[in-house]
Amino acid sequence: MLGFKPVLHDDIPQLVALADEIWHEYFPTVVSPEQTEYMINKFDKEEVLNERIQQRGRRYFFIVNGSTTMGYFTMSPRDDAQLVKMYLKKEFRGKGIGKKAMKRIYKICREEGYSKIYMAVEKKNTAAVAAFRTWGFEIAYSQTNDIGDYVMDIHVMEKRI
Repeated sequence: MLGFKPVLHDDIPQLVALADEIWHEYFPTVVSPEQTEYMINKFDKEEVLNERIQQRGRRYFFIVNGSTTMGYFTMSPRDDAQLVKMYLKKEFRGKGIGKKAMKRIYKICREEGYSKIYMAVEKKNTAAVAAFRTWGFEIAYSQTNDIGDYVMDIHVMEKRI
């Protein structure tokens, strides 16, 4: 049965390994391998995740089925709910798991009083853009974000909940 397990401090090494696996498998199809490596080091290393959880209030959840970890998602409190990441391992994509995870995310947002959720998606990540459109998200605007050595061309997608 599909479940959602909050990532606790002791789980961060498992989260780092999962992020590394998914990033290396998926993101070189969207951005260069060099940018993929840069982004892993900038956003998904243990010390960065610890800081984001402790200082910024980010919440990470494993998407699980029994003892199998299928992926994870990350939420950040803002004026509106921000879905920072939702990643699934390759073998679990296209099976409706993302849709079920989104239902859980909407539930969390409603319980916390949010009326809208938004997220940034790399423009070249056409599979993710299409999935989020299927789930009712619309492109609110597009922008280029400087992340240091690289830029990200993104769509900010949002949905009223």
